[in-house]
Amino acid sequence: MRLGSRRLALLGAAGAIALAAALSVAAESAHAASTCPSVDPTTGAVSPAPGYAQNWSGCDLAGANLESAGLEAANLTGANLTGANLSSAVLNQATLTGASLAGANLAGVYGSEVAGKPASLPANWHVVVTTDAINRTLEYLIGPTANIPGAGLFGVDLAGDDLSQLNIMDGSLANTNLSGTDLSDADLGQVQSGGVTGQPAALPSGWFALDGNLLGPTADAEGADLAGANLTGYDLQDIDLAEANLAGADLTGLDLSSDNFGAARFDGANLSDTNLDAYLVGANLTSANLTGATIASANLLAVTWLHTTCPDGSDSDAYVDGCLSALDTSPPADSPAITAGTAGTNGWYTSPVTVAWHWTDNGTIVPAQCPASSTTAGQGDPVTLSASCTDLAGNSAQDSYQVKVDTTPPVVTVTGVPAGHTYLAGAAPSPGCSTTDSVSGVAVQAALKVSPAGTPVPAAYTATCAGAVDQAGNDQSASAQAHYTVAYGVGRFLAPAGGTVPRTDRTIKVTFRLTGASGQPVAASIASALGQRGTVRAALTGPGITRQWATCTWNAKQQVFRCGVTIPRTARTGKKNTYWVSAWEKVAGGPVKAPATAGGANPIVIHFS
Repeated sequence: MRLGSRRLALLGAAGAIALAAALSVAAESAHAASTCPSVDPTTGAVSPAPGYAQNWSGCDLAGANLESAGLEAANLTGANLTGANLSSAVLNQATLTGASLAGANLAGVYGSEVAGKPASLPANWHVVVTTDAINRTLEYLIGPTANIPGAGLFGVDLAGDDLSQLNIMDGSLANTNLSGTDLSDADLGQVQSGGVTGQPAALPSGWFALDGNLLGPTADAEGADLAGANLTGYDLQDIDLAEANLAGADLTGLDLSSDNFGAARFDGANLSDTNLDAYLVGANLTSANLTGATIASANLLAVTWLHTTCPDGSDSDAYVDGCLSALDTSPPADSPAITAGTAGTNGWYTSPVTVAWHWTDNGTIVPAQCPASSTTAGQGDPVTLSASCTDLAGNSAQDSYQVKVDTTPPVVTVTGVPAGHTYLAGAAPSPGCSTTDSVSGVAVQAALKVSPAGTPVPAAYTATCAGAVDQAGNDQSASAQAHYTVAYGVGRFLAPAGGTVPRTDRTIKVTFRLTGASGQPVAASIASALGQRGTVRAALTGPGITRQWATCTWNAKQQVFRCGVTIPRTARTGKKNTYWVSAWEKVAGGPVKAPATAGGANPIVIHFS
């Protein structure tokens, strides 16, 4: 139990008893006047005899014999007790304000939780004031031979006091100043300390002060910080050192068999040749040296063994559960299982896969040497994950786990019609779809769709390939498309025939026929329809001008398309200035240049004169 909670329980119980007693007496004596007893001048006998909560305020009790008298909660305000014999008397909760106790015999007196300051006290006696864990103010009558069991003298200045034969068993001297304090033959059984300042002038046999703690047989040193302390040669029997920090401490050769070391730290401590047949539940023995130590009868439940030197000099790491257990000769075992990953089809995964290894061992696993999980970094059939695990005894195991992983969708392309190409009517290739998947393979080929369907030439088409799925269940990420055009061709221009054109003509008369792939002119009915729709156009381009467009009409009599392209005034003359006349066909998305058929050219070159 921790210092604060234990002291709270003790003082809380004492306070509750005192309060109940005070309340029961208050009803009887609240308005009663002080009734002073007589004192026999020869024997000092008091009549009537004292009782609980006796009101002797202001009474003359000089020389009275009150040995072992029960004066709990008595009102002794202003009483004259000069020279009185109060040895072993019980003054717990008594009011001593202004009482005269000069020359009184207080040997063995009980003076816990008194109230008020006496007018005088024998040499080496005084009342100390402290505060308990619930912030109550408590006062104690102390001096040599005083009885204050369970007293919590937290933070009290006791420097230089004569407290020889003091009985403070089950109490606390935590954070007190004990510089030069005489505690010879004091009863410090189960006394708590910690934070003590100064060095006492004397302590009971077998007791010593170290790092702010009072230690000795039956001491309560729960939670004490004794890291690195040299404790060799001291009597530490029957000490409560639960949760104490003894890391790096030297405890060589001590008899600790009757001690409580529950949850104590011994990491790095020297316990060689020590009798450690003690309560060690939850203790930490990491890197402790137990060479020659006795632990056969110790309670070792939940002890931490790690690099501990066993009594026979072996390493605790070689055992299943510490020095007294069986040797660990078995390697770790695992139960791998997939804990993350997107399942596809046909046993495939379409995302990285994580496998948890679930290592177990009859000894102790070394986490740094036993990865908890592994995750795939590639794809294929199979992808192999491997791991190894080494236990504290050095036994190793390896394992692997195989999965099929395909994280990429199938690759789809449009075949037959390169994107952006213009084909001659009657010679356009047929588009198709190519579906490949280099990991799991193709399950569903991409399907072809050409749009717009049934559109007469000239036209712009889109070939779309979509719907592919691979064996792992990955869908094609996006449709593949190719845009191409089919148009009629131009065999040759009937006019102009090329060469030089007078700029003064203002208009270039353009005449040509459209043909199919065979080189034969298109049927008159088709040509007429194209002319009516304004599909056929001619263009003039070159230096110093913007492109000049002209819509061509169908001349049924001469079976030709005729266009008049305006010559801009900014057109330049001379053969060093080249201009081009070209035939075009209008399709969705904009005009396309008519492809030239065999023996023809589009555009033709001219110059202005």
